[in-house]
Amino acid sequence: MREQGEDESKVKELEEELEAHKLYVREMVDINHDDSIIHLIVKAQDKGTLETLIEQINKVAATQQDFMINILSTSVGNVTENEIRDAKHFKATILGMDIKCPSELETLARMEKIPIKTFKLIYDVLDEIKALAQRGGVGKPIEEIIVKGAANIKQVFEVKVKNGNFQ
Repeated sequence: MREQGEDESKVKELEEELEAHKLYVREMVDINHDDSIIHLIVKAQDKGTLETLIEQINKVAATQQDFMINILSTSVGNVTENEIRDAKHFKATILGMDIKCPSELETLARMEKIPIKTFKLIYDVLDEIKALAQRGGVGKPIEEIIVKGAANIKQVFEVKVKNGNFQ
């Protein structure tokens, strides 16, 4: 008899926990549609850098009246497929400090129109957050040209083709 009472209390506890999770999901869906909230997934090379980055982001957020920053997740290491999925769902920007994004995930993010911004300097990260606020978060993206490499032409060779063969 005592076991049945314990089982009932466990069931009730689980039901309350489930309801709390449902409420959390409902709130996140409602937040998702608010353009005054900037959703971020924050990445860094190491834990110390990550902590500093979060602290600085919170300082920027505290000084702003026009927008709120919602940090969805923080982690150390390179960008993962789960983070791209979360960024798509919540219309978030992935901000990284001294990290890399594998090329296949970069292609996926580009196809899904998920912005992944990586930086070497913390000041550039903070400038990007301010720029996101001015643009109204990720909901109003701007076109951007990303230079992947550069080359200098040192010499031009003239090539003659005769009957489909190079000479």
